Amino acid sequence: MPTAIRGMGERTGVVVQTIHTRWTKQSRGQPQADARNATPEVLDLEAARPESAVSAGIAWHDVVCDEAWGFTPRGRYVVLPARSGQFHGVDVAWTGEGAAVAVFGRRCFVASEGETGVVIYNGTEDVIEDGWRATRYHKMVFRVGVGVTWAPGLFRGPVDHERRMMRDLA
Repeated sequence: MPTAIRGMGERTGVVVQTIHTRWTKQSRGQPQADARNATPEVLDLEAARPESAVSAGIAWHDVVCDEAWGFTPRGRYVVLPARSGQFHGVDVAWTGEGAAVAVFGRRCFVASEGETGVVIYNGTEDVIEDGWRATRYHKMVFRVGVGVTWAPGLFRGPVDHERRMMRDLA
């Protein structure tokens, strides 16, 4: 007799998935650029919802694809007790309408109960490394589901809201 998977098919408060790709100028040319460009924009969730994910909070699937790891995705689950939070520059604030999603203070959309959305943006930052200035490049894929049913392929289907903010990083 099959065993039920905890959380499968149950509605949850807010589910967030971030996929953060990080690289330096060493990965701008071939063949590294092929590996960087092949990083996923969506991944399946675990079959079982994180144990402490409650209907009033946020279950966050945080994934990083770093140049130093050959762009192999490494992920973790974090559970936040409130329905608001900040995820790599993306703010989620609970309002009477649903989850208001903003990037660096600019509102993108409001996801209501039963809706999903995605924000994709990129950027650069200058850091000091071994006494020298270095540029780091980033691509962020942020997905959110509000009052949705937990399932591995939750974010694989069409979304209700989408915002792309990609700039030329040359």
